[in-house]
Amino acid sequence: MDFTCPLPSVGRISTYFGEPDAVYNKPHTGADMPAASGTLIYAVADGVVSAASARPSYGNCVQIDHGTADDGSSYATLYAHMSSFCVSAGQTVHKGDVIGYVGNTGDVRGANGGYHLHLELRINGTRTDPLQYIPH
Repeated sequence: MDFTCPLPSVGRISTYFGEPDAVYNKPHTGADMPAASGTLIYAVADGVVSAASARPSYGNCVQIDHGTADDGSSYATLYAHMSSFCVSAGQTVHKGDVIGYVGNTGDVRGANGGYHLHLELRINGTRTDPLQYIPH
């Protein structure tokens, strides 16, 4: 699967996948990428939006199903804490399409309380380190 960066640029990662999360007392489920409020968020690959809604912990978030790769694995990404999103469930998106804007909605307590994109990658439904697959 061919991925692109979800932000115009990523200066640093504030929390890495698997790092201990003091707030929830469990490993972090994605990668947090600090960015200014309103920064464009891009779909990292072609797919279909499976959810675009507000959730208590993720805030405004979008999930995209990217289908099955040549190796038979299914891929999905989740983008959380958006100030707003501009896609809807069932919509087809292409790699690089704007899907929303960086924000700090939802539960952003602790070290990651500022504006950032929380990005998750799921392979066959299992959360996986997105930085191993997605340019940043």
